[in-house]
Amino acid sequence: MSGEPIHVLLVEDNPGDVALMKIMLAEECDGRVVIETTSRAADAAERLKAGGIDVVLLDLSLPDAHGTEALVRLQAYVGRVPIVVQTGLDDDDVAVQAMQLGAQDYITKGKSDGRLLMRRIRQAIERTRTMRELADQRRRLDALMENIPDRVYFKNREGAFIQVNPALANLYGFDDPQQVMGKTDADFFSDEHAGQARADEEGVLRTGEPIIGKMERETFPGGRTTWALTTKMALKDEAGEIIGTFGVSRDITALKTAELALRGSEERYMRLLNSVTDYVYTVLLEKGHVVSTQHGAGCLAVTGFSPEEFERDTMLWHKIIFPDDRDAVVNMVLSAVKGDAAFEIEHRLVRKDGKIRWIRNKHVPRRDGSGHIVAYDGLMSDITDRKRSDEDLKAAQSQLMQAEKLHSIGQLAAGVAHEVKNPLQVILVGLNYMGDSPLAANGETRSVLGEMRDAVQRANAVVQDLLDFASPRELGMQARAINTLLEKAIRFVRHDITKAGVKVVTNLAAGLPEASVDPTKIEQVFINLITNACHAMPTGGTLTVTTRERVMTPGESPQHDSGDRSGIRFRSGEPVLAIEIRDTGTGVPPEKLNRIFEPFYTTKSTGKGTGLGLSVTQKIIDLHRGKISIENHPEGGVIATITLKAIKPGDRAPKERP
Repeated sequence: MSGEPIHVLLVEDNPGDVALMKIMLAEECDGRVVIETTSRAADAAERLKAGGIDVVLLDLSLPDAHGTEALVRLQAYVGRVPIVVQTGLDDDDVAVQAMQLGAQDYITKGKSDGRLLMRRIRQAIERTRTMRELADQRRRLDALMENIPDRVYFKNREGAFIQVNPALANLYGFDDPQQVMGKTDADFFSDEHAGQARADEEGVLRTGEPIIGKMERETFPGGRTTWALTTKMALKDEAGEIIGTFGVSRDITALKTAELALRGSEERYMRLLNSVTDYVYTVLLEKGHVVSTQHGAGCLAVTGFSPEEFERDTMLWHKIIFPDDRDAVVNMVLSAVKGDAAFEIEHRLVRKDGKIRWIRNKHVPRRDGSGHIVAYDGLMSDITDRKRSDEDLKAAQSQLMQAEKLHSIGQLAAGVAHEVKNPLQVILVGLNYMGDSPLAANGETRSVLGEMRDAVQRANAVVQDLLDFASPRELGMQARAINTLLEKAIRFVRHDITKAGVKVVTNLAAGLPEASVDPTKIEQVFINLITNACHAMPTGGTLTVTTRERVMTPGESPQHDSGDRSGIRFRSGEPVLAIEIRDTGTGVPPEKLNRIFEPFYTTKSTGKGTGLGLSVTQKIIDLHRGKISIENHPEGGVIATITLKAIKPGDRAPKERP
């Protein structure tokens, strides 16, 4: 800590002792000590929680803690910040208790000067730092020993285990490594292997030379055999004397078995086999009942199961059929048994690795000389890729049809809006005129005129929604701060928020990059979502608005929309801005969630909405090449999430207009 001031927290309720301590440290440290004081153990704990303290000088007689109780109150910080007890209690028992509770030193008041006190403070800081480093090293070593799949051990000179990790204990059939302590290899392995292992260790003990990467065939008394790649080294004490051995053993049984089992011709055969997506099978029958199945070698590539596994389990063919498709396959088998004409079906099966594949299954009956069905032969073909291509094509066609549908609705909406807007304006002008005439002096007439005017304005709002839905695609893109646009949108609807009794909580991340947006359109999106949230909380609630920057991950989907000709919206690894608007309202019925973006579809009661707000919102986000999702929150209410591309540093973006 040379060159940096030492931050001391003095926990002392005696003003005279506080003043004396400051004088002693100031004289000795030439201003390189910063002293903070508190008179209570509870206040000391709060200050330590904030951090920045190098050492604590603790009195054991405080208003809220007496004796070692103060140390107990500070137990959470023992080990991270050294605590030096300085008290008027010259009691050896108390001193021992304090040290047992984690104090680094115990000083009796009046028995030390500034130099001695400063020396003890520095020693306490250094001891704590050393202990913390040792504890960190021990934690790292323990984590390695606990989690490494390789077997690690330490032995004394006699070959007895003094420490092993769980992996080695598991090899010997124990759950607790302590159960292995004191035992030797002779307690677990055959005499032959235990003797060879001991001879190797004696060589290490004698020469100090390690054995690196030796391949061992481990044999057990019951005949079980494993293979390991072993390294053995000398264990030394502080003086460099060899006191035992330690080593690491890696299980390579699977690799060694594969090495012994496979040959070049088999490798070529397996490569060819894995490329096959068709195979032939035969079902043998006896008196109309299945007695066995024979599957060609290609079944391994298609199903993941070997021919031998099908032979051992005569019902395996049925077990791997996807549950929803079993009836259709069983009907095919019954048809084959009866000798019906050959036919084929398409169904799914579950591979050994759990993957679901589509199969074309075709069978042909086989008859004996008397015309009886004795078997039927079948051909299994993996058609998963073709099925996926068909599904992708259907999805693309559906997207195209939906796009055409929305385009037609937009054109219709624009036409209707223009035809209706002018008559509405004429009616509104007439109502305003009548409102200024003597006729309006009558209270009842004035009330009727007001209701008519409100009805016209509501109709005009619907027309405006139609125009927004059918509005052209051109955007005025500018580089803007999303947080600023959100705050502006909240101000615009502040009246609705207050009227609904809604509390607004904003968690707007600082330092967000800008986004290239049409400010007016994006504000419209925010206003729509905030207004919807207020409507969903008729009796009040909390509206939480959150922004943050994140990075798109490879697993996020969809990154590319089927049927979308404009290309990829988001790429893995690129920065994006996430805007979340959450309410604590009633939520959306699950069966309606997938329709909320449809034009003219609304979950609100009659007269409360046109069903175009979210359609317009989605259209605006689509035009920005962004993504919007609306989901029910697990804790209640709805959360709307908007994802927009962030402007990367160095990107050339449109300048923001003043």
